[in-house]
Amino acid sequence: MSERTSWPQVACLCCAVWLVTAPVTAQNAKIAPPRDLLKGAGWQFSVDGGQFSDELPLVAADKSARITARSDFNVPATRLFKLGDRLPYGSLTIRHDLPSPAITLNSGRVTGPLKGMFYNTIPGIDPKRIHTGKNRIMVSWVVGKSRRKDTKPRSVDVPIILLLALQEEHLAFQTHPIVGACGKNFFSVTCRTNMLAEASLTVTDANGKEFHMNSPSGLIHRFRVDGLTGGWRRYALRAGKGTYQIEMTARARRPGKGFRFVAAGDSRTCPDRWKKIAEGIARVGPELILFSGDLVADGRNDIQWDRDFFGPARGLLSRTPFYPVIGNHERDCPLFKEIFYTPSRDGRASNWTQSIGPVLLIGIDGRQDWSKDSKNVEWLEKQLKDAEAEFIFMLTHYPAWTSSGHGRLGKDGRPGELPIRQGQDVLMPLLKRYRATALIAGHDHCYERSEVENGVTMITTGGAGAPLYKKSKDARKQNPYSKVFYSKLHFCVFDVSEAGDLCTMRAIDMEGKVLDVRRWKGRSASLTSQPISE
Repeated sequence: MSERTSWPQVACLCCAVWLVTAPVTAQNAKIAPPRDLLKGAGWQFSVDGGQFSDELPLVAADKSARITARSDFNVPATRLFKLGDRLPYGSLTIRHDLPSPAITLNSGRVTGPLKGMFYNTIPGIDPKRIHTGKNRIMVSWVVGKSRRKDTKPRSVDVPIILLLALQEEHLAFQTHPIVGACGKNFFSVTCRTNMLAEASLTVTDANGKEFHMNSPSGLIHRFRVDGLTGGWRRYALRAGKGTYQIEMTARARRPGKGFRFVAAGDSRTCPDRWKKIAEGIARVGPELILFSGDLVADGRNDIQWDRDFFGPARGLLSRTPFYPVIGNHERDCPLFKEIFYTPSRDGRASNWTQSIGPVLLIGIDGRQDWSKDSKNVEWLEKQLKDAEAEFIFMLTHYPAWTSSGHGRLGKDGRPGELPIRQGQDVLMPLLKRYRATALIAGHDHCYERSEVENGVTMITTGGAGAPLYKKSKDARKQNPYSKVFYSKLHFCVFDVSEAGDLCTMRAIDMEGKVLDVRRWKGRSASLTSQPISE
């Protein structure tokens, strides 16, 4: 599904000021932390279905075992919650430090919100799962074989398990608003709340007209508002539980001349580095961000998203349209399609396009089948054939040509990784046939610009925080088209001229130094543009 935005209205898709408002109710009240219902409760343990004991179990060093812990806890028949023994607007949350445990609460299984995700914090548990008097929680997990050489039985570590009773004033944004795909006539944003809550969005367009949209009670809230004129001016996102509400707002700044976007990728593993990169991106004031995947180390681990990616870049993501494609480290996690809103009919498409003024953006999932006769290639060729844009940039996680580790050659002299081979054999030739501008990728943690047979530029921008890669020993064989290579943290800034006939790319490192410059003339120009350096 394609989205089209005319030029120059895209200038309204600019940076905004990120604001947090105080809760609508009880603004000045001191909020007590949630109560741990397991505090002071005792635990008993069992190994492989054996008898329960108060003692911590011992496990043979050369064997794995399933440990089950149970706790009987008492909820007194007092007003634990505001409106009686139970509060309809309350919520329960379980926190633990165990590897993929199975949890039951009063004989009912407790699971996370999305199947296929692993949760150290399980939110949104119905408070009706507990009752006054005696309750029971059971937690089981597998302890693997010891890596130590000795064969002495080892004791099991005491797990950390909390059962938190949240009241309505504990409502918060677990994941702060993330602005998704935007255009002159539409706006999208998503967020997550830490308990089941209703949410609402108000968007004001360039003409001052307000648009309202509601999201039913849930943990993940997705919004797309259509019918805007000239893009969005500001938005307010609210979440409510009972009489308690929280709100976040962002305002568009005055548009500048021309059109600026940023490309980056591979932030995983190092949130401190990613935070600095995000701050650098914010300083250059892009109108949107392309991100080539590998946002976290393991996308199935829910805690990594807020801790390692969303949190360090909270201000940037809540005000700048964010266009990611999925990488291999996302592990095909279900959260990706729910939390990011792509320019497609339902915002969940892995392969998408959007025209913004003189620029056509194409995002693809490089893990899919991109062989010559595939449905994906048929779709891509149609997008390219119908394109009238002056500049075409395609975004994927996997580079077609790279001098670093992921481009290593097999015995047949070809790259070992299928997405890279398909990039060389199918994607780059197709982009060249339709005179696309550049393929932007990550995967290898470096900056590299390659000029493939005076055709399409290959840009690898994988320096948003992950551990850096150097050139391979066979770099020249892997990538004979390489022009510039840096093993440095960086991001790339693309500036399209006000006239829409020239695009300049600058690769910028953590200190603000320009590593490389490339300029392209529009596709309608009679002369082929040449790379330059500064």
